[in-house]
Amino acid sequence: MGIADILEQTEASRERLEDALEGLTTEQMSAPGVMGDWSVKDILAHIAVWQSRLVRLLYQLARQQKPQWDMRDVDGINAQIYAQQKERPLDQVLEDFEGVFEQVCLRLEALHEPDLARRFGDANLAQIIAANTYEHDDEHAAQISAWRSQLPPCLLYTSPSPRDS
Repeated sequence: MGIADILEQTEASRERLEDALEGLTTEQMSAPGVMGDWSVKDILAHIAVWQSRLVRLLYQLARQQKPQWDMRDVDGINAQIYAQQKERPLDQVLEDFEGVFEQVCLRLEALHEPDLARRFGDANLAQIIAANTYEHDDEHAAQISAWRSQLPPCLLYTSPSPRDS
């Protein structure tokens, strides 16, 4: 898979994730229980942090710096992200979620095809990109959709989404 395909899948998966968010209220986005104790807001913050790590890696590659990518303790990293992000206001989380995604797309557009094969431990760059963009968005879109399917119909689409403001 080339850069154009990766970028296309990344944008398509983001659309699917945004579809899963469509119509959720601020209260719904902040309510725990979507994924364990995590709310939609917590999931979006989690995605934004992982994608910011990817942006840093792609930036380091573009600058021919020694890239840093540590995946030895994903669960520990996720717990740390949750602890650091859980008290942040939804509007700030949404700004980061959208802004970091723009940076991901810009960095992907600037990549060179041979970079995709570079290895970082057990994975190549193409696998790292997939795991932190379209695979990650799709994983969490499915979780949010499953959670939404359990909401009583009267709680769906009750007021404008914070994303619409």
